[in-house]
Amino acid sequence: MADVIGTASNSTASFVTKEYPVANGVTVTSGDVVYWASGRVTNATIAGATILGVVSGGQSQDLSNVANSNGDPVAATGNSAGTVTVLVVVDPSVKVAISQNSAPTLGARYNLSGSTGAQTVNVSGGAGTQVECVAVSYKNNTGVGVYIFNKHEYKVSA
Repeated sequence: MADVIGTASNSTASFVTKEYPVANGVTVTSGDVVYWASGRVTNATIAGATILGVVSGGQSQDLSNVANSNGDPVAATGNSAGTVTVLVVVDPSVKVAISQNSAPTLGARYNLSGSTGAQTVNVSGGAGTQVECVAVSYKNNTGVGVYIFNKHEYKVSA
């Protein structure tokens, strides 16, 4: 799962968020990286997809519902009516701390993999397009790296 920790240039920035419906039958969890699929957000088969953002909680317009009583992230499963929604950080400049399956190379680009609540950066899969490593370790070398989104729905290329 991704933990939004700032922007590429600022660790205390505010983030642009928007509420979106979840794809029918798909479960997303707070901290999941999601993308567009037929006008709804999903995390299914994330590798290589153009990223929309990071789920930051909220479900069906209840923004207080960001964790359960144990402090675990909320999971929301979309329905056919499109009434189950989540709040997504859509800011293309966010910087995220996310687990990685191997030691990354600073400046290298990788893809994401994994299912809801267990997404990682697939370093061992080789070069990718979705995220770029900006710090090789975070939180005392716990296997979590710091990344920016390279392939983002709203990112403007120079």
